[in-house]
Amino acid sequence: MRGTDRPGTRVVSGSAMDGVSVVVCCHNSASRLPTALRHLSEQRGTAGVPWEVVVVDNASQDATAQVARDCWNGHRPAPLRVVHEPNPGLAHARLRGIAESRFEYITFVDDDNWVSSTWVAEVARVFTTYPDAGLCNGVSEAVCDQPLPPWFRRFQISYAVSPPDWPSEDVTSSRGWLWGAGLSLRRSAWNQLADAGWRWQLTGRLGSALSSGEDSELCLALTAAGWRLRYDRALRLQHHIDAYRLDWTYLRRLERSSGEASVIHDLYGERPSAAWWPPALSACKTALGASLAGLALLGPPGSWRVLSMDRHLGRLAALRRLRNQYPRLAAEIAETCRRLKAQGHPSLAR
Repeated sequence: MRGTDRPGTRVVSGSAMDGVSVVVCCHNSASRLPTALRHLSEQRGTAGVPWEVVVVDNASQDATAQVARDCWNGHRPAPLRVVHEPNPGLAHARLRGIAESRFEYITFVDDDNWVSSTWVAEVARVFTTYPDAGLCNGVSEAVCDQPLPPWFRRFQISYAVSPPDWPSEDVTSSRGWLWGAGLSLRRSAWNQLADAGWRWQLTGRLGSALSSGEDSELCLALTAAGWRLRYDRALRLQHHIDAYRLDWTYLRRLERSSGEASVIHDLYGERPSAAWWPPALSACKTALGASLAGLALLGPPGSWRVLSMDRHLGRLAALRRLRNQYPRLAAEIAETCRRLKAQGHPSLAR
């Protein structure tokens, strides 16, 4: 959990051409990338929408870059470029993708995301129809090579898989977040963050570490700036989940990581604590109350109580680790949010 360096040096400020930049962030993605790119190559309805694909090779040690070029050889519907980001971490890769892309609408498609054939056209439609939307995403369906475990549906949101009854709507005041699978960003909204000096405190996935929460942090920052978050069912993708991720132990690790990230998320609230110990004391009380003094950790797979304990243990671990930095982080985020709110309605920043 460390902030990204050089917050303003990689941002392309000013206006951009209307169109869609598909940014595919990759780390050792040679085996997963061909299927993701095949789905992108099947886009239709883009006659009036210029678009491109930017593959960010994020410190890969395999043939990711060459595989990307080979997959896009021949007649393809849009240009593809491979760019390199040596600093590992999803937030670093996304910063590079934003800087290297050319168009106003930027959509992040992971190497395990298989988007629908109308994805690019629908991204353009959503942002055009809703000019106050700074971020949008849509339906994510799980695809696996083995049967899903019996507890999966109860916790599918943790895997960025959407419940079937979520409607198309503005989710700024309800959920308040959108996940990173298929997350799409308006560049002018991003530039407003850059002008205010905002930077990610959470780096996202880092190799095999399950660092997370950078997507929610971006949602919180854009909401502070007055932008809206949009969920639209016309944006559809399949999210391929590897078998090893369908293990209960993996989900528990994921939940602990989410608990760690929540410490930073809380600092975007209306009245965040300026000291680390009040939230630490609260997390202790909640964890003990929910788990009967730790006995919940012995619960079977599928137990909400187990995951609740893991989440609060993650919070406690992050608060302990950040206890010396916490006052500085709280002050920095509070000041950035103040500047974002002072900039006024998003339309004035465009």
